[in-house]
Amino acid sequence: MPKETRKQFKIARVRRELTIPEEVRELADFRKAAFVLNWAAQHYPYVIVPWNQLYQLISGEKKTPRLDNIKVKSLRKAASKIGKVLHEDYGRLHRTSRELAGIRATVDSQDLLDAGVIEQRNSRVLSATKSLVDASSLVDVSKLKANTPERKANKDWFVGQLQPQIKTFKSRAFRTRHLSPARREKAQRLLGKGSSKK
Repeated sequence: MPKETRKQFKIARVRRELTIPEEVRELADFRKAAFVLNWAAQHYPYVIVPWNQLYQLISGEKKTPRLDNIKVKSLRKAASKIGKVLHEDYGRLHRTSRELAGIRATVDSQDLLDAGVIEQRNSRVLSATKSLVDASSLVDVSKLKANTPERKANKDWFVGQLQPQIKTFKSRAFRTRHLSPARREKAQRLLGKGSSKK
């Protein structure tokens, strides 16, 4: 994947090239931002769009606002909403860069893997399953009551449906399968260091 940069994003040139349809201009800022980022992914792939320039493009302001501008900050807080629209309307995901103070839309399938977007979401799955395993370990099935229809339904669900899944989530095989090559290599290095100390 080419290195992410914002040096190629020349706001004056982009303003000449980009046309935002009238029906899009009437939408909420986060939807307009998603439109611009989808366009940028096609014309300026891998280029991080600074938040203040993104706001300038969707607002039509002639002067680029500062990054600490209240409206720029508001747009920045809407990153998850922008990402949702990119996913649902344009078939893309988003990447934010704290270092470059901007955001971009993913370019293609290869970018999703190269940029670590899929790995980030996979890490959230691993974190969520660990949290579920930890919470469920506190449940003593022998002490669960089934003296009301609701309690019986909950017990049946926990014992019959959830527990088998939790057993899978606890297995080393599950967690190993979900480790990306980079994370698996890091884990193996750490294990190697641990064994060398013994």
